[in-house]
Amino acid sequence: MQLSLLKPVRNFVNSFNPSQMPGLSRQAYRRELIAWSLLPIMTGAAEGKVVGVIVKNAYTGIIPEGTLNLFVAILIASKAFANTTSLAWAGMSAGKHKIRFANMLMVITMLLVIAMAFAPFNFLGIWIFLVAVIGIRVCWTGVVTIRTSVWAANYPSNFRAHITGRLFIVHTLPVAGVSAIIGQAMDWNPNAFRIVFPLAAVAGMFGTLAYASVRVRGHKSLRSAERHHAGIGIKASIQQGIRILKFDRLYRRFVLTQFVFGFGNLMAMAPLVIILKDQFNLDYFGSLMLLMTIPIIVMMLCIGLWSKLLDKVHIIKYRRIHSWSFVITILLMCVATITSSLLPLWIASVMLGVAQGGGILAWNLGHHDFAPLAKSSQYMGVHVTLFGIRGLLAPLAGVGLYQALVHWPAWDGPVVFAVSGVISAAGAIGFLLLTPPNPGLEGNSLSNPNPLANTPD
Repeated sequence: MQLSLLKPVRNFVNSFNPSQMPGLSRQAYRRELIAWSLLPIMTGAAEGKVVGVIVKNAYTGIIPEGTLNLFVAILIASKAFANTTSLAWAGMSAGKHKIRFANMLMVITMLLVIAMAFAPFNFLGIWIFLVAVIGIRVCWTGVVTIRTSVWAANYPSNFRAHITGRLFIVHTLPVAGVSAIIGQAMDWNPNAFRIVFPLAAVAGMFGTLAYASVRVRGHKSLRSAERHHAGIGIKASIQQGIRILKFDRLYRRFVLTQFVFGFGNLMAMAPLVIILKDQFNLDYFGSLMLLMTIPIIVMMLCIGLWSKLLDKVHIIKYRRIHSWSFVITILLMCVATITSSLLPLWIASVMLGVAQGGGILAWNLGHHDFAPLAKSSQYMGVHVTLFGIRGLLAPLAGVGLYQALVHWPAWDGPVVFAVSGVISAAGAIGFLLLTPPNPGLEGNSLSNPNPLANTPD
């Protein structure tokens, strides 16, 4: 009986073994496995939700409430808004050595994480947090934009979701641990971040060294193709992004539907950070458990299931199923604020992990079902740039609506989550109205005769 119970655990652990991966992908996967187990310790400490909770709790009574809530909204928005720089990064990295370019951005990130440890408890301190977090997210957008080309080159399309799913699982554990440690440490001592942030940066340094050893298959050919297809520089990349939206009709409809769907999701997150303090009076640890630790652990457990689905179907079909998990999550948040009960919030936290587990795969890999390899960074850039625009607008809209209802405290949370849920549901319905290309073919990057694949630039 015990052996039968242990078998699924053993199989799960064994699924991370490089020997289980395609032969030509093993070396890159092994090195990335090390890098992505260390780098998230650094970036996890600088997550908008983590820093948002620190700022909301540490600066209450120091900064006026309305101003403080605005800072929290911007911190939550920073990760998404920074993605508007993705096309710029795609342009600047076109034709460049992918790993060296990413390593440079990782080093800058490390220095900015250390800078946050010196923030004082006054207006200057909150500005240090804000500038550092925005800088970190902008740099990390460059890493993510470059990473998608590395993955497209190193991992076969019919196995890509499985491999990256393993990497995402490894990625989630350190973030969950860091958020829990920071929450506990900050409850123990409000100055604990002055020690935690530099330690997180040290872990990031070792992750950067590990990533430096990754090799990209067909690197010279890829760089040459980027120069030919995309051109080099920010202007050329932006022009290519506009061209993609102009000529690839299905991709345009897909990303615009995703814009509506994602707007509702992001609109709910910033007010949630504020509501956990204002309505539920949760401490650092409780807030970060709900916002980060639990969702990340659940995300880790369900990524494998989502990756199996994504490996089999086109991203449009995948989103038709996956999108409703976010709608249910927001509905639970709405119920929690109406009843002033923490139970629906704990359930929502679990559902958020389920939703984010599928979302992180779709976010990083979905564009491959539309993009030829040489234009992978440009397609990712279009997707991520639109994500960044809604990432700026949605949290500000959510907090703005919350602040507008300040005189009706019984309705501020329910109205914000109800509006967010309706918008997300509209996007989910939009995915149902899209038709995937060549329904007889399935699998990442196999089902799309891309209209830009063979056209001159």
